[in-house]
Amino acid sequence: MTLPAESHSPDAAALQDALAAELRAVQAVANVKVRAWAENIPVSPDSVYRVLRGQRPVSVIELILLCDAIKEDPLDLITRAVNRAALSGATRQ
Repeated sequence: MTLPAESHSPDAAALQDALAAELRAVQAVANVKVRAWAENIPVSPDSVYRVLRGQRPVSVIELILLCDAIKEDPLDLITRAVNRAALSGATRQ
């Protein structure tokens, strides 16, 4: 996993937003509804909805379970989210 070249890390809120955005993106690519996605993991659909909206952070275990259920590599998703968060932080400065 390669992190962005910037010397600063994205803040927690930006990273949470970026993780939610990446999860929404992989959900769209997998063409899976939230309820069907949640059926395969021990996470309630309401919790998945809140994560996808950025209303609550996703735990590491939830992230791995969500990714595994749709055959997405969690490390790739995290890398994309970190890059997205860093870019969003760079455009705000």
